[in-house]
Amino acid sequence: MRTSTSASLRTVSRREPPPGAHAPEARLRPSTHAHDGRQALAATLLPVALLLLSSPLSAADLKPSTTAAYERYAQDVAKQIEQAHAAGRFLYIDGLPPAAHDKTLAAIKRGEIFVTPMEILDPGGKPFNIPDGMLHHWVGTTFVPRATLEQIMSVLFNYERYKDIYKPEVVGSRLLSRSDGDLKVNLRVQKKTSWITVTYDCDYDVQYRRADERHAFSHTRATRIQQVENAGGPDERLDPTGHDSGYFWGTSTFWEAEEVNDGVIIEWQVVSLSREIPFLLRWVARPLIAHLARETVTDMLANTRAAVEASLKGVRQPTEHTGESPAAPRKQ
Repeated sequence: MRTSTSASLRTVSRREPPPGAHAPEARLRPSTHAHDGRQALAATLLPVALLLLSSPLSAADLKPSTTAAYERYAQDVAKQIEQAHAAGRFLYIDGLPPAAHDKTLAAIKRGEIFVTPMEILDPGGKPFNIPDGMLHHWVGTTFVPRATLEQIMSVLFNYERYKDIYKPEVVGSRLLSRSDGDLKVNLRVQKKTSWITVTYDCDYDVQYRRADERHAFSHTRATRIQQVENAGGPDERLDPTGHDSGYFWGTSTFWEAEEVNDGVIIEWQVVSLSREIPFLLRWVARPLIAHLARETVTDMLANTRAAVEASLKGVRQPTEHTGESPAAPRKQ
């Protein structure tokens, strides 16, 4: 299926202008802002990497209005995805025009990774306003030949191994609890540049489902994000939530996996929140943001694909976990 999900919530490509009329709901589209052109891990690294490029920033406070606007945006993305599932569409690329879909599918089957920025439009057809904050919304797609859905899930949901699969950025990963299709996990992630290192300690709620024999999906949402000062040292401490450098204040991520005849197509969508970039730095920062955002998404998908391919070759990798995929409940 290559059509959009509904008239009121359309997915459009860059080559297709937004529809002239729409119902008063948010609409999802590829971003056309100047910041065009790198489950939980990449969402973290994205805003951190971006804002570190300028210089270490003074402490910032996450305001309730910023959080509320971000949560509305993330909920609208989740709603759009749910509507797509109800219509039988599980991949973003299936909403592309036929020619663009076929070209993209051929590219990912050659081993390429498709990545594009996204944005939600408000009921008035304008970009969402996030006061005192900045959104980072991207989607990426790739293909793992000869893999099965079970093999993909055994990598995506083996959180104990994230510190091996996604190192050196992930320095710690723990599965806190598992109940049916719901998990709670903890990740400690770190981003280094030549002049600064930033570490975050984060808790996530993960929900995953099997729609049918060929489709699985998940939604991961950060429930706690705290910047770590002097990480690993005797005086290590956590900054108060929402009062830190402002590089990473929120994230929701969405995995989709579709098994086809010759492998599995995997797709990852991320919506993250960081502090607003100072006005005088925006014209410099936006191209860097786009470059690093694309790199983050690409690395997330490439590392996931590499881990699955290693398992297909029988390569044993360090693990504190059996590596068995969770028995995801069926979507009701």
